[in-house]
This record gives sequence, structure tokens and C-alpha cells, in this order.
Amino acid sequence: MNIGFPPPRRPLSVLWTLPYVPYPATNGGKLRQLGLLTQMARRGHSITLLCLTKQMPDAAAMAHLSDLLEHVRVLPRRSRVDPRTLARAACSLRRPAVATINGCDSAFAAAFAELLEQNFDIVQIEHSYSFEPMARPLARRGTPFVLTEHNVESDVVRAQYHRLPWLLRGLGALDAMRCRAWERAVVRRAACVVAVAAQDEPRFAAMGARDTALVVNAIDVGAYARVEPDPASARALFLGNYEYAPNTDAVVDTDSGAVLVAGRPIERGIGVILVQPSSVASST
Repeated sequence: MNIGFPPPRRPLSVLWTLPYVPYPATNGGKLRQLGLLTQMARRGHSITLLCLTKQMPDAAAMAHLSDLLEHVRVLPRRSRVDPRTLARAACSLRRPAVATINGCDSAFAAAFAELLEQNFDIVQIEHSYSFEPMARPLARRGTPFVLTEHNVESDVVRAQYHRLPWLLRGLGALDAMRCRAWERAVVRRAACVVAVAAQDEPRFAAMGARDTALVVNAIDVGAYARVEPDPASARALFLGNYEYAPNTDAVVDTDSGAVLVAGRPIERGIGVILVQPSSVASST
């Protein structure tokens, strides 16, 4: 197991791809990306950011990223209910729905292939489910890449499908199997797989990863803790992205069971307040 990487001896040129825009940082995944990009840029590395996103950033967000990074390019992602997306998801035998939603984009593939001509020191891909439009350009050039996985994504997909009505759970189980196979294939193609959680790293190694590393979240939680707790209150405030299944599960588990506030148990039936920034609300 590796904790991070040794510091490079010279500034590096990095092509960094994301299936979302990291600013404003409205959830944990974006906050991780923004922190890493900021610190790498401050250390003199030249970073080109390429994003495929469901919600295009405004001028202020683009200005912030452009001031921080060498080059920023953002392309719009089709809606998940777009007929082309639905048709590809229904007809694919190997590609899971999440990879279809976040891939199958010819404009993104062309932009990525064009950028690869610059011969970056590092190509960093975030999430195996975003890999589809980059697969062929990487294979044509034989370019190695680093893959970062925030979770064992197939576990998250399987948990989401458990919420489906029972008549649809068979289709969900089939797609979960495709997701596991897709995840394993992408992990095996990467030169190195970076895990965020220590328990995930050996699982990626077991999938056949050539090399693995652990780069834990280094998030300044102080920015999210500017409140004064009231131990006498029977309410809990959750701030986060509720399109992400584990966050929803945490709220459900808390609402149906007991929680601790300042070491004192609070009985069932507490009031739960959900706060989700509008910029991460579901949009189709």
C-alpha cells in the first residue's frame, strides 16, 4: 500500500478529466477535486482540466478555474433522459447505464484526443464510469493513465438499484453486473488506481489493478462547521448531495434510529432537515 506519491523533481504537465465541474464545490467529490487542483497548481504544475458536465458553469466559476489552471474546457453532457442516451443504455450488452450517461459523447472524445497530442506527463481520469469516451484515444496512442475511484462504484450502483420497485429489480441486477465488469476492465487498464478509502485499495488490487495508491481526502471541514451545536435540540441538520446514495442512506438510518449529539443519545423520531445546494439539485 502506498500513501500518496513521492514529490516530483520538476513541475509536471497534467491532463485532468472530470464528469463534473469542481467549482463551486457543492459536494464532497467536488471539494476533493478543487483542493487537489489548487494545491497542485500552487506547486507549479501545469494542469489542463477537461470536464463533461450536466450543468454548465457560469462566468464566475469559469473565471475562478481559469485563473487557477493552465487551461479549462467544459462540454455539456446530454440529459440522462435524452432519447439517444436511453437508446444506448437499453442496447448496450457490456456498458452499464452510469457509463452511458457519463460517456458516449463524440465531442468530448474528440476534445480528449486532441489534447492527448500534447503529450502530458500524467493523464488523470476521475471515476471509471467516465471512461467510455476516452477509451479509444488512449488505446490508439498507448497512453498510460491514472484512475481515481472515490468508491467501489459497483457497490454504490447495487445499493441504488435496491430502491427500485421489485418488478424492475431484475433489470437493476443485470445492470449492476455490467457495472462490476466495466469497473474491473477499466481498473485493469489503468497504470495506477488511486483509492480514496483504505478499505477500497485492496479491493482494486484484487480486481487486477497493476498498481494502487491511497490518497485520502484532505478536506478543510472548518468551512462546513461554522455553526454552534445545541445539545438540547432534537433536530439534526444534514448538508450534502442527496443524489449520492450513501448520503441518502445515512439520513434514512438516522431518521429511523438513534443518534448521538454531544455524547447523549437522541430518541427516534428526531427532526431531520436536509439542505442541498441548488447547484447540485437534479437537472435533466
